[in-house]
Amino acid sequence: MCQTGNLMEQSKPDQIIEAYVDLLVVQGVRSASIDAIAKRSGLSKAGLLHHFRSREAMDSEILSRLHVLVTEDAAAMRVAPEGAARYYVGTSLEYSSPLERLVVAATRLGQAGNNDAWVTLRWARDRWFEVLVEALGDDTLARLVLLAGDGIAYHTDIIGEESDPFLAEDSIAAVADLIGTLGKPAVS
Repeated sequence: MCQTGNLMEQSKPDQIIEAYVDLLVVQGVRSASIDAIAKRSGLSKAGLLHHFRSREAMDSEILSRLHVLVTEDAAAMRVAPEGAARYYVGTSLEYSSPLERLVVAATRLGQAGNNDAWVTLRWARDRWFEVLVEALGDDTLARLVLLAGDGIAYHTDIIGEESDPFLAEDSIAAVADLIGTLGKPAVS
């Protein structure tokens, strides 16, 4: 099932990319053949290839969309009322968000040998890190927050949409609260 909405309401390229992301996230690169993507998107192979000439073209589109969402997310972090650190940790629980799904899809592409995916993921990490350093005033603390958020996202990914007391919202809120107490000292 598509995580971001009804495939019939999306443009054909959006349907194709969403189907591809679904396959990458749920089943991995090996299952994401052109035929499987076409079937999942409700198109013929020729219909899919009319919009994207190759899987590499779809890979590029995924990475482009990830770039846009990371840029938007970094901007949201900068102005988050709860602060950048709490924002980053809190949004790390969003298993099925479009951003998280694209991060997982790009990771799968990287694991399959797509160097552009690794470059994009490192670029994303650096954007988030930059915002955290600005907000916290300390590279080491920013690195700690980034790694904590990434660890939460990892654990969210491995349990999927199941319930797990390890990731109970109150526990993660306590981590976010603790992180929120750290950072730039108050100006006197």
